[in-house]
Amino acid sequence: SAEEKYTAIRQAEKKEYYPLSIAQQRIFLSQQLDLVSTLYNIHDVVPLERDIRKEKLEDAFKKIIARHEALRTSFHIIDGKVVQRVSEVEKIDFDMENEEEILSGPRTNTMEKIMERFVRPFDLGRAPLIRAALVKTADQSCVLLYDLHHTITDLTSGNILIAEFMSGDQETPPLKLHYKDFSEWQNRKEQRERIRRQEEYWLKLFSGGIPTLDLPLDFERPPEQSFQGDGVAAVLNESESRALKELARQGDATVHMVSLALLSILLSKLTGQEDIIIGVPNEGRRHADLERIIGVFINTQLTRSFPQRQKSWPEFLGEVKQQVLEAFENQDCQFEELLDKISVKRDIGRNSLVDVALNYLNQSRKAGRKSPGGEDNGYEFKKGTTTFDLVLTVIDYGEQIRLYVIYNSRLYREETIRRYIAYIKEIIKTLDQKPGIRLKEIVITHELVEGKAVSNEEDYTGFDF
Repeated sequence: SAEEKYTAIRQAEKKEYYPLSIAQQRIFLSQQLDLVSTLYNIHDVVPLERDIRKEKLEDAFKKIIARHEALRTSFHIIDGKVVQRVSEVEKIDFDMENEEEILSGPRTNTMEKIMERFVRPFDLGRAPLIRAALVKTADQSCVLLYDLHHTITDLTSGNILIAEFMSGDQETPPLKLHYKDFSEWQNRKEQRERIRRQEEYWLKLFSGGIPTLDLPLDFERPPEQSFQGDGVAAVLNESESRALKELARQGDATVHMVSLALLSILLSKLTGQEDIIIGVPNEGRRHADLERIIGVFINTQLTRSFPQRQKSWPEFLGEVKQQVLEAFENQDCQFEELLDKISVKRDIGRNSLVDVALNYLNQSRKAGRKSPGGEDNGYEFKKGTTTFDLVLTVIDYGEQIRLYVIYNSRLYREETIRRYIAYIKEIIKTLDQKPGIRLKEIVITHELVEGKAVSNEEDYTGFDF
């Protein structure tokens, strides 16, 4: 019921330490396995006006750090238990980083090289877990670089941070709640009980054996999982974007649901399998009071679809739509806790349960900055890490849809990923021409050459979740 979903989140009593949320526990423990890894750094490049002063930027960041407790949070092990601590504003020492030091590397100061030097491991025991720098480019324009640790932020939080930063001196209303209040609420007995009830849906969905996706690889999978990533971007042309929207309209579905069904069909065609699991990030902010808070709320949901050959496209899309709606109703169950309850064979060379993810970003109603990836700034900074083998991000600008694929570069060549994007376009075209087609009649032409694989391609800043 609505009453059950939206139980009140109250302000936590003031104390020295607070429990971690489920997501924070996962990220903290994963980081402990490799303290110098930057896998859990979330960073970006933001173009600015030419005449902006470093002192003004520094003041803006200090105001945001004062407003959001997550940006003043550090992590500690007390009596064998990991806890978080929120420092008072006056105890936080934040300074913009020195441009000269960032640019002191090799002469080839491409944005990619600059970011490689700027993004470094964080000491999780020292707040703030955020750094920023102002850099002048060759044409004398300014860019802001920022980097945060995933224990205190996620993609939506990054957007909140930049929106507040861009609003300048505009007054922002005080926050009713902070991340520690959410963490305390999530750890409450009644909330944990509700999550346990949702687990029943997921345990039923994953009963009866778990399929392992057997995608063809360009390189042999390393014995231990690699997180080395790269990205390929593409633009759906006007007719392709329109066709994708029309498929959603005909099926009384969202673009997100159609994209999920398309990816499932592609994976089925590439593997011959008819039982496909795909990860889908969920913002995890169903409670209205959480919408403007910086913190890590994101959760990976799983979808399990059955693109069997004899099914028609409308029938299959209907099944995907139903599962997306059911998953939304049971979204508070955390992926990591689910793994402990599902009988899945662990393999240190790959993710547990899911290798491929779909990320849908609706930018059509958002004014100002076009995308959290910053692809419109003209810089070619590709994401250097990925936690999945493949992540397809569908970015919906309304009239135009863009695709961005982050892939594990220890497993795939770039031309393979470009070919996969071409297959997606081909499937869209087929469904547009024959909307009642059976899945077995959808054909992807493996003869597509690299030059024809992707049109209007652009490279831009990558993002993961």
